[in-house]
Amino acid sequence: MRVFVTGATGYVGGFILQELHRQHIKARCLVRTYDQAERINADGTEAVIGDIANPRTLEGILTGCDAVIHLVAIIKEIKKKNMTFARLNYESTKNMVDLAAAQGVSRFLHMSALGADIHGATGYLRSKGKAEAYVRDSGLNYTIFRPSFIFGPGDAVYTMLAKTIKKLPLGVMPHFGIRKYRHQPVSIYDVTRGFVNALENEKTFYKTYDVGGPYSLSYKEQVKAIAGAIGAKVHLVPLPLCISRIVVAAMAILPSAPIDQDKLTMLTRDNICDPRPFADDLRIDLTPFRQGITYLKK
Repeated sequence: MRVFVTGATGYVGGFILQELHRQHIKARCLVRTYDQAERINADGTEAVIGDIANPRTLEGILTGCDAVIHLVAIIKEIKKKNMTFARLNYESTKNMVDLAAAQGVSRFLHMSALGADIHGATGYLRSKGKAEAYVRDSGLNYTIFRPSFIFGPGDAVYTMLAKTIKKLPLGVMPHFGIRKYRHQPVSIYDVTRGFVNALENEKTFYKTYDVGGPYSLSYKEQVKAIAGAIGAKVHLVPLPLCISRIVVAAMAILPSAPIDQDKLTMLTRDNICDPRPFADDLRIDLTPFRQGITYLKK
């Protein structure tokens, strides 16, 4: 079997390639530059250069492939660089679906997000919901995965929180919002095993899986668990949501601000699910958050 992977240079994509290699499945990856192609090829994986937003650069790239794993997406827009939700979350998905249909690759695995909805609370969630709808209407043998927040070595959220906690004066940290909101963090290894285990599993055809860890945790519980993992103490000070939005707006002037208004909206909402269909159908023994964040000690 040969699998075509988009977004292979991203966080989830790197772990997908590792899992494909572990299960002795060949991969071909779409990349944008020669430098990315050289890095992929150095790992023994085939790379092709193209622009997922430009279908003319994609002709024939699926030749010899049996399935597509589509991961390309952004969580923050950079409109000056034409990096928009419409272009990269929706149109890239549409392009790959159309390409798979045209080139006779019927198996299509799509990375979405828990809470994706065409009527969602943020542009990100709406774009992911629109992409899901296109996949479902494609006629392909699709499987859609909708993960909650993902944790694992090199992750964006929990590694950043650990670094922040280590630097806190007196261990005092703001807690955005007063309400207790819950998330269901899921291990990157469980997500990637699910994708690869689904490739030839007909039980997963035409299904959408909510993907979360075995337990839901409040944001406070997650922060406390991170502090415990790194041997630190933290004291959370709740900020009303209206004040939180002012703080986030002030942070937005920083070139690498870790949060924006949309991310704040998603952070302060429940993001939970029933992960049992995913775990049962894909034979995944879900990793509890506290047991899975030992990498933060490094």
